[in-house]
Amino acid sequence: MGIFLIVLLAVFLLALYFLPTIVASNRSHPNQMPIFVINLFLGWTLLGWVISLAWSCARISDEGMANINEALRKQSEKIEKLQATYLEQKQKLEA
Repeated sequence: MGIFLIVLLAVFLLALYFLPTIVASNRSHPNQMPIFVINLFLGWTLLGWVISLAWSCARISDEGMANINEALRKQSEKIEKLQATYLEQKQKLEA
């Protein structure tokens, strides 16, 4: 039972440490990588952790959202092309 609690506590503390990175990732923040780097290297200082958390929670500008939407649209187009190619190849193999 003791080892389970230690592991559980370690996972909780690790998630808490990387909370700014998790928030930035969940919000599809355009600056996820810089937030992660600051969180990774300066998160052990309270100031670095607070800065990265504030940055990850900051409002994403309309221009930033437009960039995110454009990137998602391009990725969706790539996926659709890959799916079409896959289906064509599958049909050729089945014939």
